Formats: sequence, structure tokens, C-alpha cells
Amino acid sequence: MRIVTALLAACPAFPAAPAAAQDDAAIDEVRAAWDACVETQQMFFDGWTGWRRLHDGGYGEFFEFTDGGFEQPAVLNRTVFIDGLVEIAETSCFRADGSLAFILIGMASPNMAQGYDAPSLTREGRVYVAPDGAVLRVLDQTMEQGREVAPDPDRYMLARPCQPAEHYPAADDVRRRIDSVLGDLMGDHPDYTPAELDWCGLAAGAD
Repeated sequence: MRIVTALLAACPAFPAAPAAAQDDAAIDEVRAAWDACVETQQMFFDGWTGWRRLHDGGYGEFFEFTDGGFEQPAVLNRTVFIDGLVEIAETSCFRADGSLAFILIGMASPNMAQGYDAPSLTREGRVYVAPDGAVLRVLDQTMEQGREVAPDPDRYMLARPCQPAEHYPAADDVRRRIDSVLGDLMGDHPDYTPAELDWCGLAAGAD
């Protein structure tokens, strides 16, 4: 099972960080947007636009955009494969108005502190985003076989350092990315390069 599917199923179990009372409404709004994105994903699981590309050496990228259309949430599932060892899944959830609400991130590899044949280790991140694009909260945890483990590089180490996530502030930006790769209605490939979000650094700064 790809980790993007596993993360979608497990997301409601992620522990909530303490928040000030004034932040509760903003976080609740993001959670409601995520619930709507999950419904979209379940209704149109195979109705995506994008690509699935695998290359030699264990590299590849799946880019699957479920476009909710007018006044419906949209979901981008992006999965990157590195060296045949690392899988990075990013799920970007967009509100019905097209603004980014939430990014769910999972990076999995063998636990290299124990070797190539060790059980899988997953670093998970959650990025909560306000309608105006401001990052409200970043949560971060590392999981081994379904249980959270404390950061300890001598015992738990992924095969690659934490990677920034592709950042699409709005669903229209995903559509621009698709046009740049696959071509638009006129057959042109307009330039578009997505920004990056250093969620790893934001999570470290929130500790």
C-alpha cells in the first residue's frame, strides 16, 4: 500500500498540539476543509489528472490531481521515489474557493540506523494553512511500525534528510503546473515552477 493511502487513513489519529483559545476556530476550519477533501478523494479516487513516471535506479514521481471543479474541494497527491529506498508522499488539500488549507506529508524508508533490511520508518508532517496563505501550525512526528518514536539519530534514521514539500498556494497553481508539463488547450507549455515549503524547518522552529 502506498504511504499516501495509509496517511489518508491515519490522519484523524494524529495528536493535536496545544493551541491558544483564539487559534481553535482557525484550526477547526482547516480540519473541516480536510474532511471535505477526504470525501472528494473517496468519491473520485481514480478521477485524477497528472502523470505517473518511473525511471531507472528506483526514481519516479506520481502527480495525481483530483479537481473538484466549481465550488468543490480539490486534492493533489504527489509521491516521489528516490533510490528505490525512499518514498515521499505529499497530499495538498484545497478549500472549495481554491485556497490551500492543509498539507499532509509522509517520508518513509528503512530505518538506516539498523541497516537496509530494517523495518520502515516514517516521518510525518501536518501543515495547517489559513485562507490568506499564512501557516497556522506545523506538526511533526516519526513513526516506526505504528508507534511514535523520539528523535534519536543513533536509533532512528531515514535514508535521506527531511525534504521540503512542493508548495501550491491555490488549486489554480496545480493546474498551471499540469499545463507546464502536459500542455494547455492550445498545446503550449507555459513556464511554471512550484515553490518549496521548508516544513521541516518550520516544525523545528515550533518546538
